[in-house]
Amino acid sequence: MPRTSIAVVDSKRLVAVFGRERVVESLGKDDFKGFKAFLQKKVKPSTLMGRIGVTRSIFKFAFDEELIDTMVRFGRDFQRPDRRTLRLARARAGRRHLYANEIRQVLSACPAQLRAMVLLGVNCGFGNKDCAELRPTHIDLEHGWVYFPRVKTGIARRCPLWPETVEAIRAVLADRRLRAVRRHAEAEGLLFVTARGRKFVRGEASTSTDGKPRLVEHDAIATTFKRIMSKEGIVLSGVGFYGLRHTLETIGAETVNQVAGAHIMGHAPPSNDMGDAYRGGVADAALRQVTDHVRTWLFGPARRD
Repeated sequence: MPRTSIAVVDSKRLVAVFGRERVVESLGKDDFKGFKAFLQKKVKPSTLMGRIGVTRSIFKFAFDEELIDTMVRFGRDFQRPDRRTLRLARARAGRRHLYANEIRQVLSACPAQLRAMVLLGVNCGFGNKDCAELRPTHIDLEHGWVYFPRVKTGIARRCPLWPETVEAIRAVLADRRLRAVRRHAEAEGLLFVTARGRKFVRGEASTSTDGKPRLVEHDAIATTFKRIMSKEGIVLSGVGFYGLRHTLETIGAETVNQVAGAHIMGHAPPSNDMGDAYRGGVADAALRQVTDHVRTWLFGPARRD
């Protein structure tokens, strides 16, 4: 079998660091030590843990599928953070969710598209990439539901939409200026699009100062949300748009309806969850129990239907 280049393995980060023509079999422990340093830049230990896991899975898949002759040796340094490191990181980080008054402040200062995204974040647990990939075809505005697999994992989920969320999405769809934007091919059919017709979250290949290829992620949702938080005097280290997802999980858990909450969030069930193996679905009423509770927490009882 010919020696296999990393181009065979679909990993943008690997290609960005090692180059498209680098031969997989030439990679050694020193390479992965450097790659780990790249992966952990400006991210939490929990994020690093996931990235290392994905990297190992990519090479295992390549070996199992006979795309490479021998399994890559990562070395001792290319290990996931241990549980103690993860616990200490969480303790140092402090709260990861936003308070109701903070979310209301942000909503009052948001332009139309970001307002809809913020509501989707706290109503349905949508992250940045979920919003960036959402299409009108995923949404039933007449009945107030969204059916959209989680972009990160592909886990199926559905969520009842608040009247405020439906109203915000209708406003985006009715925006004549937005409809007139000339879209790039990548943004065709998406609900949200930047003023320049691009996806709100996208990755682009670039070159570093030393001439090495790298992947640059552009996240206009994160930057705009942080800018509004700062303008409103909401300063929370490490908390941005994704904090809305933490908020739904935190406040929704007060209903003690773990199954419905996990379905809305798009969580993958543990391998030993036999209930998931037998469960045929989650009732609408159970899903509404979670989202109604969070809506009341955010807007108050007076805003309930």
